Amino acid sequence: MDAAAKAAALAYPVYRNLSAEKRARFLDAIADEIDALGEDFVATVCRETALPTGRMQGERGRGWLGDVCQQGLVI
Repeated sequence: MDAAAKAAALAYPVYRNLSAEKRARFLDAIADEIDALGEDFVATVCRETALPTGRMQGERGRGWLGDVCQQGLVI
């Protein structure tokens, strides 16, 4: 967890200077990777968070962050 937090802190200065279009592409790529993990991803998240399977499947399918960035909205 500490390593992930440190990596995020180092990445943020670069990320905050990206255009909305580049942020959208980045978030879409993350969504694609999550989708590619399939039901194994859902099962792992459900085990780790105690969320029901249906809820996690819905959350995984949202994929709206890239769309928001493409519209130029700040998140």
